[in-house]
Amino acid sequence: MARLCSLFSGSSGNSVLVTGGGAKILVDAGKNARTIENALKAVGEDVRCIDAILVTHEHSDHTTALDVLVRRYRIPVYANEATLRAFRPALGAVDESLLHVLPTGGTASVKDLRFESFPVPHDSVECVGYRIEAEGSAVSLLTDVGHVPDALLAKVSGSDLVFLEANHDVGMLKVGPYPWPLKKRILGPFGHLSNEDCGAAVRFLLDNGTERFVLGHLSHENNFPQLAYQTVYAALEACGAKAGVDYDLDVAPREAPGDIHEL
Repeated sequence: MARLCSLFSGSSGNSVLVTGGGAKILVDAGKNARTIENALKAVGEDVRCIDAILVTHEHSDHTTALDVLVRRYRIPVYANEATLRAFRPALGAVDESLLHVLPTGGTASVKDLRFESFPVPHDSVECVGYRIEAEGSAVSLLTDVGHVPDALLAKVSGSDLVFLEANHDVGMLKVGPYPWPLKKRILGPFGHLSNEDCGAAVRFLLDNGTERFVLGHLSHENNFPQLAYQTVYAALEACGAKAGVDYDLDVAPREAPGDIHEL
């Protein structure tokens, strides 16, 4: 049975565990290695059993633990060439055979778990999301996304579960403590996704076959879980969809493992 569990999700660090097809992988490793080890233990997993790490982009809240995990546990890492080049200096002396280039749009497999990357609009060198398939199920992950174009929606449509960014409430961000240049960056097309835009994307995906959603990468300063949930819930209620009947909606905690979603 395929499973997805967010270990933590937010601007202070991101990592999601996906298991299936005899494989266990992490998407990103954005806190220190000890924190990731403990989070895995909390959900009954051992870091020594992780088969691969897929990297979405080079920002530190997605890559902090890579150096230790690659050196200490020899976990293979997959990323596109530009992203790998961006975070490679922070890895130091590691076995190059553990670093795998996966071109954006390319596919690879670990045991019987297959994954495909796709481009995501964000202000990094070449940000990607992933569609992961195992045991007849598909999950898609796209965080750190400034906007959701039609091509991106088409790429993840039909997934059994979508893990999608709901970073901020626009009103909270505009009156919050961030300096204007940072606010402008977050609100821009290559920044982060608002609750409202997340709701619109989830509504489209529900209409196209996805019934399970996890909201992630919530801002500590400009959002809170109940608000993100309620905003997306309202968008779905407006089209007549009923929570627990037509769809399941969850919010990933920022600093602790979330629920285990079995597919």
